[in-house]
Parts: sequence; C-alpha cells; structure tokens
Amino acid sequence: MANTIRIKRRSSSGAAGAPSSLASAELAYNENDSTLYYGQGDSSGIATSIIAVAGAGAYATLGTSQTFTAAKTFSSSVTFTNTSVTFPTGFTLPVNRGGTGADSASGARTSLGAAASGANTDITSIAGLTTMLALNQGGTGASTASVARTNLGLGSIATQDASSISITGGSITGITDLAIADGGTGASTASSARVNLLPSYTGNGSKLLALNSGGTDVEWITTPSTGVTSVALSAPAIFSVSGSPVTSSGTLALSLATQTANYVWAGPTTGSAATPTFRTLVSADIPALDYLSSSGGTVSGNLTVTGDLIIQGTTTTVNSTTVNVADKNIALANVASPTDTTADGGGITVRGSTDKRWNWVSASAAWMSSEHINLESGKAFKIDGTTVLSGTNLDNVTIDGGTF
Repeated sequence: MANTIRIKRRSSSGAAGAPSSLASAELAYNENDSTLYYGQGDSSGIATSIIAVAGAGAYATLGTSQTFTAAKTFSSSVTFTNTSVTFPTGFTLPVNRGGTGADSASGARTSLGAAASGANTDITSIAGLTTMLALNQGGTGASTASVARTNLGLGSIATQDASSISITGGSITGITDLAIADGGTGASTASSARVNLLPSYTGNGSKLLALNSGGTDVEWITTPSTGVTSVALSAPAIFSVSGSPVTSSGTLALSLATQTANYVWAGPTTGSAATPTFRTLVSADIPALDYLSSSGGTVSGNLTVTGDLIIQGTTTTVNSTTVNVADKNIALANVASPTDTTADGGGITVRGSTDKRWNWVSASAAWMSSEHINLESGKAFKIDGTTVLSGTNLDNVTIDGGTF
C-alpha cells in the first residue's frame, strides 16, 4: 500500500511568493508561481532564510519552452536532440572548445592542421602516434621489434641462428620419430617406446624389472618367494572364525558366537579377577540404587510425570537451556479475581548486565519494552491486519504539511 506525504502548499488562487516563515529543512510549494521553497539554516528549529530550490517559476524545465534572460554556464556536456541548432552569423566554436574555429571547410582544415580528403602522396612518414597501428590496419600493434614479433606470432625462433635453434615451448609435429641415439625413443607411442627402451619382453612374463647387480642397467628377475603358504586365525570362544586358513587368497572373518538367552558378559561372581565369560547375573552384580525421599532430593536422570504436577512453594527454579511447553497459552498473574491492577508490571524479564523487560503497564494501558525491537527479514509491523511498517516501506500513512 502507498503512503501519502503532503508538503506545505499554497493554491493557484493565492498570492505569489515565498511563505513568511518555514521550519528548518521544511519544504513549501506555491502553485501560483510554480516555485518550490526550502527553509535554509536553523535558529531554534526555524529557518534563517527561505530560498527557491525548484519549479518552473525559478528553474529551467525539461518539457516546456523557456527564454533565458541571463547568461548560463554549463560545466558539463550539453546534448542537442533537435536535427539542427541555429547560431548567429559569424559564430565560430574555438578548437579548444571542441570546434574548428572556422565557418568553412577549408578554414576548418587550416585551423586543425588536417590534410585534404582523398589520396595524399606527399605523406612519406607518420610520427607522434600514441596508439600503434593495429594488424588489421597494416601495422604490428607494437612500438618495439620484440613485441611486434609476439603480435605476429613469430616468437623467439625468428631471431635464432639457423644452425643452432633452441625450442623452449610449444610442440613439433610431422617429423620422423627421433632415434634413441639422438636422445629420442625411436617410437611414436608410449607402448612402442617402452619396447625400444626396456630389455626384451620375450620369455619374461610375470617377472619384475630391477636394477642389475652392477648398478649399470635394468633386467628382468623372477618374483622372489615369500616363504608363507598358509595363514590361519584363532580367536576367543565368543567369536566364530570363517575362511581360515587362507592358502592362496581369501578373507578371514570374525563374527560373534551365539549365546544362551539372558546371559551377560562378565567377570567372576566372587574371588580374584579372572577371564570374563557369559553367565547369569547374581545379586552382587547390581549396586544399591538411589531413591527420591519425600523430604527432598535430586533426580539425576530423566523424570516423567504422567499425571498433573502441582507445586505449592513460593519459588520455582528451572536450570535448563531449553524449556518445551506443549500448551498454546501461558497465563501469568492468574489470581482468583484478575484486574488491570493485578496485571500491572506482569511480563517477562531476562537477566543480563541489565534486566531486559517486556511488561504490561496499567497506567499507559500498553506493553512496554526496555529494549529495541528488531524484526527478522521479511517481517513487518501491522495494525488491525494492515502492514504499516516493514524493513523497506512505511505503508498506509498520511503525512500532511498543511498550507501557508
């Protein structure tokens, strides 16, 4: 919903001119002379002067014809949207203002030092360029030989001696495989290169490649024997073992063995320490249990009350980080005969370096907060179901500045 903001105003039937007074920073519009006035300065809230800041009566408009009776200075560019602009006879725009300083084509070329159009065979050199001629203009796009070679894709090879060429990047294609004697592999594929560089594969299946005893070359050797032919696994009786032994390949697995129902894994029932076994519980296995006395005590575990819980003391203290209540409504000040007086001061207090309060105050008949109210993103204040204030908008509000 939109808001309405009405500034101070005077109708077209009133007198022309500014209001006699305005508050500091207050606006007022006179419909008689189409001028917007502003209260400038501040003297105890009252403007010290009233100035015209807008309106067709004081400033140029965009959509109507106007005649300027005084000189105007434009500090930025001016754009003319008409197809022609009329200047008085003899008017010329100087070169330092973007013109030619002349009223004819020949005079303009003279002022600008430009050559005539068409072929100019008398041009023998070009000097003073600040931007190099691009490749598509017949140039190299560079001011040095090295940059020119880079732009032309020549690289460093263009400056090397033909009898001694060094290649430091890129790739070479379309050549005969480089022989091993020349530092190559004599092959064009990885597999063929391995065949050429390694000892013969013939008769050496399943063998390992190793350095020879002299440390001068590599050779094929038979896989050494580990000496282990069988691996077995044993475990306590509480486990079942499967896959044992492994003589070539396989998996050793452990799983819990089945036990008699209602047996527990425990040490001996009496006497010295011994290996635990599965057995039934005895009375010595169960320690003495605490209980809650009617005179008071502490429950260290969870407590579930299936009936009503009635507390008749004067103070109830809850030491927990989260309190979950299934009921939809919590009633405070629930006395036998509730009134606004009994409700006065009721609310919620959060303890901090100072108390953070949300209380009902009977004198103002309103809820009072001691702290700021910060709504989450996307939320708004509403009155009778209508949004009046959100994070970005003030809605359904009329602000009227009156008349003068």
